[in-house]
Amino acid sequence: DVAKPPQFPGHEKARKWYEAFEEWASKTIGPSGIPLSYILRENHAQDEDEGMFEPTMDEELQNRGRHNTPTASMFWKADNTMVWNQLRECFHPTTDYTWIKPYEKTKNGHGGYWAGKRHALGAGVTRAIQANADKIIASTRYDGRNKSWTFEKVVTRLNEAFDDSGAEWSDERKLIKLLDVIVDSSLLPAKLSIRANQALREDYEAAVATSWRFWP
Repeated sequence: DVAKPPQFPGHEKARKWYEAFEEWASKTIGPSGIPLSYILRENHAQDEDEGMFEPTMDEELQNRGRHNTPTASMFWKADNTMVWNQLRECFHPTTDYTWIKPYEKTKNGHGGYWAGKRHALGAGVTRAIQANADKIIASTRYDGRNKSWTFEKVVTRLNEAFDDSGAEWSDERKLIKLLDVIVDSSLLPAKLSIRANQALREDYEAAVATSWRFWP
């Protein structure tokens, strides 16, 4: 079974939530027999021939999800309702439901999806999320004093901030920041060991995995 997206978490985590919702739609087959992701296309009425090898097989499946014939219109409505029902399940317990509620009467999943997304990921909200991420990146520290502040929590906090910052973070840049965050003097040998290893400096995930054996 395809995992359903979780309850909408609010603006700060909206980008990842919409990615999860799109993943659900891409793996969920509607009454039309094709993935529901075509319902989420901003422009869902593409009819032009894009040339040899374009679109890809997955894109073609989505592009065939049109609604400009009687039969296709019937399937479009059923698929669109299916998307709406999932949206409502995710949004209804939250105050953000007000942004998609205008589409409730018609069960318009496409309209509700884009109304919610434009509100949640608008320019002002995006700037606020990026500013908060930059603040987290600048202020996160590990000094070893708080035993509940684990390595896993430090890495998770930084990774989420890297994703939300809007900046391009290379593996080497991420690693430099992670090591700078560690101010516990007992971990200085570990930091020096990682910095001396060129392969680890260029592979953030491998460096994080290696760091586990040094972490208290």
